[in-house]
Amino acid sequence: MLIIRHSTGPLAGQEQRIDPTLDRVAFGRKLDCQVVYPPEETIVAREHFALVRKPPGPAGHWTIELFGEPFVAVNGVPADPGQIVPADATFELGKRGGPSFKLTVQADAATDNLPLTTPQEPQERPRILAVKAGRTARFARRLAAAGVVIAVVAVAAGSYYAHQQSQLTISADVRDRLARAPYYVNTPAYVATAWPVGPHMLATNAHVVAPFYPDVRDGGAKLKPGQKMTVRSPGPNGKVYEVIDHRIHPGYAAFLALDFLQKDELKLSVSAYDVGLLIVREELPAEDILQLASDEELRELSSGTVVATAGYPAETVYGAPVRGYGAMPELHVGTITSTTDFFFLPADFQRRQLIHHDLPGSGGASGSPIVGRTGHVVALHSAGSYYFLPGGERIPSGALINYGQRVDVLRQLISGTAERDLAEERKYWSERTKNFPRGAKLATQIVANSLADYLKKNVELTQISETTATLSDAPVLKDGILQRQKEISIQPPTDSDYVISAYAEDRSPITLWVYVNGQLKSHSSDGDEPLRWINLAPERNARVVAWVVSKNPQPVTYTLQVHKYRTK
Repeated sequence: MLIIRHSTGPLAGQEQRIDPTLDRVAFGRKLDCQVVYPPEETIVAREHFALVRKPPGPAGHWTIELFGEPFVAVNGVPADPGQIVPADATFELGKRGGPSFKLTVQADAATDNLPLTTPQEPQERPRILAVKAGRTARFARRLAAAGVVIAVVAVAAGSYYAHQQSQLTISADVRDRLARAPYYVNTPAYVATAWPVGPHMLATNAHVVAPFYPDVRDGGAKLKPGQKMTVRSPGPNGKVYEVIDHRIHPGYAAFLALDFLQKDELKLSVSAYDVGLLIVREELPAEDILQLASDEELRELSSGTVVATAGYPAETVYGAPVRGYGAMPELHVGTITSTTDFFFLPADFQRRQLIHHDLPGSGGASGSPIVGRTGHVVALHSAGSYYFLPGGERIPSGALINYGQRVDVLRQLISGTAERDLAEERKYWSERTKNFPRGAKLATQIVANSLADYLKKNVELTQISETTATLSDAPVLKDGILQRQKEISIQPPTDSDYVISAYAEDRSPITLWVYVNGQLKSHSSDGDEPLRWINLAPERNARVVAWVVSKNPQPVTYTLQVHKYRTK
């Protein structure tokens, strides 16, 4: 007989004695479960898990049957499928600290008059082995002399454990189908990943397609006139298709234009609505087309949901340059770590469209499909967390927090409703960002952070002056290029280092030139940045002049600020 004594949660204090003739006991919120939790206790799944007696009858052992993602822990350790239940065990559901109960297994005299079997030598379950492996790794780390060795051991152990777990939750047929789906996107400027979503249509990220749209300022590589994009199906005999048309979600460019995205300290640099479509003339194989997850499936996505992806990460990856001759995708299995809106804030289901995940990736993986246990696509990988070496090279962050666009954003683009829905989305953006700093205040924060990074010290700014004006004079010809420019006299401090910054309110690219006593002291390089700054040392009786320059054919409103600063 099973005796269940509920310790915490909505059933706390209750005791249940299970019919000894049953060989299967289900736990969940459905009324046909043997142990039923209240409907509002949503941390418990509708069918959370079951205890199954194997072999059936009094002589069998009670084992654990898991139903996918729902969390079950036994004596503080996540349960394994088929695990034998100890005679006295404490269960936790949903999460550590979730609803819990103590399970006692007793012999029932009416059906079994034999004493219980003496406890056997404990089995080394997969999770226990993983814990022991972790302890061994920690001991090895204490012996390691170099930080690089530590990182390699930790990543290898973590990857092995993730791989082992994935085999239990993503079926072989889903993995096989996923491995056939990614097409290799190739251009003279960059590579990426796409996958068939229709007979002549492949899905990918908007930033993969954006180079065809010169007005979209996303900072990515641009294709030159006449350059083409192709996609190649995987395998040694993969077929090459030329992209003849393309589309991007209109929300992508609109979201990029929002001023607050420049706010470094909030790291709001993951693009929203980052989905696009590639059109090819030839018909794509029907068996390569992936199905999109339904809204019901998307509602089930949460932290801990197991997902898989396949694509073509290329940045700093050995062998990547030869994929154009025969593309084989890389497949990874991991979990969703969080779901938020595009501002990294909690939201209702409708706008919880930024999928955080721990699937690895690097440049080239953009556009990779992310699927759940059904094999239906739940998101598109779109961005990773990186740190930058002094030379500018990107290195994926060991935190393994990367990002994807929930697939209903892609569905908007395919169905043609994206433009219609954008007006409502803009209202949401305004409400979400009304307390975010912007404009000149935002520029000051960015300058302070950038200057601190440059000096490798903490910086405290004190504003001396601020001027807002418009570059509206007739353009002048400079080195064969028309540009608007403005000369501004500066009253510099004489007792402190100082920084001059210029910020274009419409985020147009500008440059900044500073002259001291008629001699060029410094200037910012050309580029597409709307904010420029130059730091200077004090000089006695110095006459300082700044020039703000824009190549935008339209008038540009800018703010020029002068701050003195001290390091601490």
